[in-house]
Amino acid sequence: MKKLLILLAVAASFQTVSAQTVVDSKTTDNWYLGIKLGGEVKTRHTAFFQHINPTAGVRVGRNFTPVFGLAAEGIVTTGNQPWHTTGTFLQRLNVNALATVNFTNWILGYKGKPRAFEVIGIAGFGWAHRFGNHAAVNWENDMPRYNVYVPAGDGHWDAFKKVDRDFVSNKVGLDLAYNFGSDKQFQVYLEPAYNWALNDGNGKIKWHNNHAYMSLEVGFNYRFANSNGTHNFKLAEGRDQSEIDALNARINRLRAQLDDEAQANSRLKGEISVLKAKLEDCLNRAPEIKYIEKPSTNTTTTTKKNSLVNNVHFRIGKTVIDASQVPNVERVAAYLKKHPKATVEVLGYASKDGNYESNVKLAEGRAQAVKTMLVNKYNIAASRIDAKGKGISEAYEEPEWNRVSECTIITDDVTTTTTR
Repeated sequence: MKKLLILLAVAASFQTVSAQTVVDSKTTDNWYLGIKLGGEVKTRHTAFFQHINPTAGVRVGRNFTPVFGLAAEGIVTTGNQPWHTTGTFLQRLNVNALATVNFTNWILGYKGKPRAFEVIGIAGFGWAHRFGNHAAVNWENDMPRYNVYVPAGDGHWDAFKKVDRDFVSNKVGLDLAYNFGSDKQFQVYLEPAYNWALNDGNGKIKWHNNHAYMSLEVGFNYRFANSNGTHNFKLAEGRDQSEIDALNARINRLRAQLDDEAQANSRLKGEISVLKAKLEDCLNRAPEIKYIEKPSTNTTTTTKKNSLVNNVHFRIGKTVIDASQVPNVERVAAYLKKHPKATVEVLGYASKDGNYESNVKLAEGRAQAVKTMLVNKYNIAASRIDAKGKGISEAYEEPEWNRVSECTIITDDVTTTTTR
């Protein structure tokens, strides 16, 4: 009894261990139902193969973890060899409550599905009832046959003669199981077991071979479908909570950083819109007319020259004329073609971004870029173009407006001469 309780306590401890590795199951999960057939033979006063009594039974059970489970079974026996018949077809009924321990999963671990072969221990207690027709039994004639003598005056005589009686039973055994099916939902097993009739009608509980029998049965079980979509336990996905917390903290930091960048991006878009509007206004500005007076040597000659100014803007660090700026160059070329005596002065500038030497080169390159386009694309004579770089310009507050080639078209419209 003490050993059995220790076994049950050890088996129950595996429920806690297994709960960490499998998904929690519902009350309706991990049930099975089965039938069994076999035979049993008493452990004393028998010839083994001659005195086998046929048995049949049913079992229903539930596995609480891959290791530990509980089951209930009922078994009937149709013989009472080597003893006398009890006068009925069913000789005995035995109902047991069993604890089950899957030694295979205990030792090797559970892998998410039952293995093909498993060894399962069973142990438990129950109630047994021996059926009988007292009128059909002749104890006095049977006792000498089986070398059993109970004196007529002995207190056990009445209990010994009583055929129809109840007693407490105890069973231990092994299920040598084979699992099969697409999800290992079917199981057949061979079960050798040892059974005791603990009080055998006389009121005293004891484990004794005179009140015991061995059994060997073949069983078949079916595992019902579970809420997890399988017929078995499902492994839980392992996780490290500290790692999850660290990842969540990192995600929150990245979200905050993303919000800050979104605000900065929105602010920059607003500034870009303002700058685009200013640039568009600059590009659409009407040409300016400048009047230049040149004195003569002998006489005072004042020549008023009409000057048309057109600007070609460049990107930062670039000397290539964008497609959006080509119309500004084309306007200069059109005017020069219409006025053959007109000339153009192209002055290239750079903003103060970057170092001085680079800006000087950029200014010169921008002036030459306009001249090259006028000569190569619009066939304007190079002699009519004076292109030179003027270095850094700070004429405008916005740096991008200073990245420009300023084209000044000069034409003699009015000349007046006065003698000094």
